[in-house]
Amino acid sequence: MISRPSDTSDVYCKLGHLHLLLENYDEALSAYQRYYAICPESWKNASFLYGISMTYFHFQFHPWAIKGFQKFLYLYSDHRCCVEVHIRLAYIYSALKEHDSSLKHFQLAYNDSNPSTYTKYQIRFCEAHIYQMKNDCLKAKEVFDELIENALVPDSIRAGSLKQLGWMYHTSESFGDGQYRDTMAVNILRKSIELEPTSGQTWYFLGRCLSSLGKVHDAFVSYRHSIDKSEASADTWCSIGVLYQQQNQHMDALQAYICAVQLDRSHYAAWNDLGLLYESCDQLNDALICYANAIKTAKCSFLFFVLHCLEFVKLGLGLSRNRVKALQTHISNTPAAVFQAKPKSLPSIEEAWTLPIPAELTSRQGIQQKSLQQARSNNERAFSPSKQQQQQQQQLQQQLQQPQQQQQLQQPQQISMQQQQQQQHLFHAAGDEPLSKKRKTDDEVRLLKCFHMQNFHSKDSKLKEEKEDEVKEVLADDAATTGGNRRRFYFGYLPTFLSSINLIHCVCFALLLNKYIPMCRPPSPPPSPSPIYGDKLYPSVPSIYLESKKDVFSIELQQYCYSQSVCVVRGLAGILKLDLGLFSTKTLVELNPDHRVEVRSQVLQAPDDNYNASGEQVWWCDSTRSYTTIARYAHYQAASFQESLKEEDEKSKGHWKEKESDDDSVSSTSKIKRTMIKFGTNIDLSDENKWRVQLQELTKLPAFARVVSASNLLSHIGYNILGVNTVQLYMKVPGSRTPGHQENNNFCGVNINIGPGDCEWFAVPHQYWGSLYRLCQRNNVNYLTGSWWPNLNDLRDNHIPVYRFIQKPGDLVWLGPGTIHWVQSVGWCNNIAWNVGAPIWKQFQLSMNSYAYNKIEHFKSIVPMIHLSWNLARNIKIVDAQLYEMIRRTLLYTLDACCQKMKFIEGLKMNVEYQQKNDHDPVAYCDVCQIEIFNLVFTKTLDKDGKMYCYNCARKCSGQLQNFNVFMQNKIQNLYEVINNFQLGSIVSPIAISLNTNIF
Repeated sequence: MISRPSDTSDVYCKLGHLHLLLENYDEALSAYQRYYAICPESWKNASFLYGISMTYFHFQFHPWAIKGFQKFLYLYSDHRCCVEVHIRLAYIYSALKEHDSSLKHFQLAYNDSNPSTYTKYQIRFCEAHIYQMKNDCLKAKEVFDELIENALVPDSIRAGSLKQLGWMYHTSESFGDGQYRDTMAVNILRKSIELEPTSGQTWYFLGRCLSSLGKVHDAFVSYRHSIDKSEASADTWCSIGVLYQQQNQHMDALQAYICAVQLDRSHYAAWNDLGLLYESCDQLNDALICYANAIKTAKCSFLFFVLHCLEFVKLGLGLSRNRVKALQTHISNTPAAVFQAKPKSLPSIEEAWTLPIPAELTSRQGIQQKSLQQARSNNERAFSPSKQQQQQQQQLQQQLQQPQQQQQLQQPQQISMQQQQQQQHLFHAAGDEPLSKKRKTDDEVRLLKCFHMQNFHSKDSKLKEEKEDEVKEVLADDAATTGGNRRRFYFGYLPTFLSSINLIHCVCFALLLNKYIPMCRPPSPPPSPSPIYGDKLYPSVPSIYLESKKDVFSIELQQYCYSQSVCVVRGLAGILKLDLGLFSTKTLVELNPDHRVEVRSQVLQAPDDNYNASGEQVWWCDSTRSYTTIARYAHYQAASFQESLKEEDEKSKGHWKEKESDDDSVSSTSKIKRTMIKFGTNIDLSDENKWRVQLQELTKLPAFARVVSASNLLSHIGYNILGVNTVQLYMKVPGSRTPGHQENNNFCGVNINIGPGDCEWFAVPHQYWGSLYRLCQRNNVNYLTGSWWPNLNDLRDNHIPVYRFIQKPGDLVWLGPGTIHWVQSVGWCNNIAWNVGAPIWKQFQLSMNSYAYNKIEHFKSIVPMIHLSWNLARNIKIVDAQLYEMIRRTLLYTLDACCQKMKFIEGLKMNVEYQQKNDHDPVAYCDVCQIEIFNLVFTKTLDKDGKMYCYNCARKCSGQLQNFNVFMQNKIQNLYEVINNFQLGSIVSPIAISLNTNIF
């Protein structure tokens, strides 16, 4: 009889493993969820995290699978199952169209030498396919060629590589003109068929290419082979219909299109082409039904939402809507008797639903007919004309556009649908089944069995008896509990009396660290704070009006800024007599006209609005990158100003008129004026030889806001990080947008408006970043890497307060640690900005939390927090006890990790070369996983590229570190001395830190 809670939780976890191995996924999920509910430290169990994430993956609960897999990688980055996790994360991200993330995980899996259920060739193939989906066709071709030319690669993967390469030649204009590309594609696809003649998709691709070359008969033969060799495909039937229609075989085309929509009722191209067919035969009522279904399926399609930014999808959907309106106009103006008198050349849509497969394509008629009949029975009700659609048929006004537009719609849409199909069968194309449906192999069984089961500890509290909820409710509970129990990263209590002398002579050094530095819960976005309402959602921004230099350099100003999420310091430039003209466009052009400027091309919109090309309010902020020089951008900035003056002058004289759209058929929501503007951003002013006068002028600022200062933690990094501890300039015209973000690693920010125009700011306290993260997810934007402009109504509905204010010329905006903000220029102006590290515990805590969260998201942290912590211990004395504890804890944690690595390296009897790091050398980052490397840098012996590896990535390449060199940047004894000399200082002044050296 089970009586102890720990025993109960252990049984539930093992039961989940058993059901997972037996592929009883429902029972596995139930057992894992019960284990999670009764075991408060379930996140410490590697086998549980792996098992429940695999279960989520099977059910395609992608956000939850990502969350579980990321926790596993964060806590157990050296586990042998990491390669399996990376493969599945890559597959999930590819399904979500996040190609960069998918590619990153495929590359991590490829570099892992641990045994995997997928070969290196399969992983490499998938990597090439992601390049293809990113439209990086040259890189994809390079990898595909590598696989094709390697005789050791299995025929199935070589055939798949040839198939994808042939399709790329057909679809990508980067490989030459159309006829040459199609000829090459046909040759490559035929080579693929020689290696794998049973691939129906390859036959389908070949048919598409032959059709483009005008070889209709050969295309029909290929399509017939496709039907014979594979399961029924809506894409194949749609392409067959296009061929029939081009040959004026309308009845056969109708049959093929009907087969396509019966197999896939959400196939936009098939519905649209079917409408075009009916329209060409002057059966407008049936055409209207088909166009309506095309619009409906496009709106409900995942592909439509993912690809809504692509122009051909917008064009296709817009034309479908226009056709519906035109049909409605035409039919409503035409007497019903006219339609009744016209003979029908094709059966109506209701009659066509029962048509058989075209006779010349029925070599597998029995099997195909059975699948089609099943599809018909499932879909018959879904797309039969509704009463509403029948009523719409009575309302129409105007003549249709010419049928020649057929090609504009069908080809791009079919290509996009085919890309979706390729993405769904990513692993299948590599010679294997989709991951979620793959049978367990002996290797996979061993992977689950290889986990070491841990002991569980539970408080003496009563077990909650919970009814087993629906999956979604359980998942929601999972999220709430995880967020509510979130712990700080690195920052537990550590006795200050534990000196490094004790640690050096302590045999149980690792045990002591385990006691004082327990495993911390993986970071995650925090839950939303308590809801607020009314005026609290629109707080007034804290503002300070300075009247004298005494106010500027007072400790009260520093403490006030440190205590606020955001504040505006007004009058600062005037009191300090800052020469802001040194940063004006005129001066910049005179000094360095050829200095590089990053340009962002954006759509001019009101600050409250963010419309896409279809006129819909969205979060995604369109911004295209290019580069120019200061002189060229200055010319654009001046020309924009002159044009505005001219328009104002014409308005005052009554001669100016708003331009109207030429397309009257476009809906009113699409008639938004889309004026493109250019925003000059991220202009580097770090070179003292070029910008000495400008940088010298900024030393007039109070110490806490300076670029370089003893009280600025970022000044202790030791080298320049552009835009972090250096000045960056922004050159703006009205409407220039800096999308929503937090400053690098949650450090503070300083921004001064040079003028002459104003800027409008929006800011949200850092406590709400979890809420904004979830809103970004809901709006299909990546919080860390995406470009997003929040919808203020969404923020209000989710009880998120927003500071909104105007920054005048000369105003200094101070951003507290972790404050989320976005900015839009109101007039023509320049701004300068940099980051500041406030010497307070809250700053260090939020920066380390950001550092940890970036690690779990595989996002590179620009600020090397480990390196910074050691430099702070060397350079300054801390009087803030909480800040001291946090830094000390970080030092001990990283020192312990370094000692454990050295112990392993010494066991291998490897030679460790001491290579002291210079104070101003940049910190090394792993070229594989992009994390900061502390002290021990690994390089391959024969690697001419000079790639640097962290310890974990080096061991994944070679468990015994064969063919690796090890370089040590700091001797262990020196690190002990740093910790021993790092002591809590006494408070002798209001300033939080004092200098140990005269480095400033």
